[in-house]
Amino acid sequence: MNMDDRRVRRSRRLLGDALLTLIEKHDFDDIKVRDVTDLADVGYMTFYRHYDTLEDLLIDRIRHTLEEWLADVIACDEQGELIFTYVAQNARLYRTLLFAPNTARARQKLADMFAQYYQVVAKDDALIPADLRAYHMAHGLLSLVGWWLNHNMAQSIAHMAEIYNTLIVHVHVDAEKMRYISLMDCKL
Repeated sequence: MNMDDRRVRRSRRLLGDALLTLIEKHDFDDIKVRDVTDLADVGYMTFYRHYDTLEDLLIDRIRHTLEEWLADVIACDEQGELIFTYVAQNARLYRTLLFAPNTARARQKLADMFAQYYQVVAKDDALIPADLRAYHMAHGLLSLVGWWLNHNMAQSIAHMAEIYNTLIVHVHVDAEKMRYISLMDCKL
């Protein structure tokens, strides 16, 4: 299957949008492939031409969504505010990703994606290699997001950004790498 084909991209987008819409209203475990295909207005077998499971669709959708803005967010001084604003706008999705029992693979993929981006700015020293720091940063971010969601987002986005900067960025980021990357334009 040619992934650059417009029809393939369209089908995947429609399926992903439908799944995200359903996640806003239902528990992930209660959603069926038929629910997604009906809402997306695509054939049932179209789903299986692209994905094996709903979790595969979720992973694909999250990957595409995050790739659109994550690289720019990591380089911004305001990354904490941008991240927590995005989480607040997509709270149901992140609750599903972080807490639903059937999304373990999606959760790991999300952590891997964050770790890959953090690798660019992570400190590298004799004690802790950059890839371990990046891994720790990614899982720390997901833990912090989970804590915030479990506390009904009681802390403000600005306060969470400060916590994020204190716990994750200031401890693990190489200031020289960050200065170099910060010279690039950041998208808000």
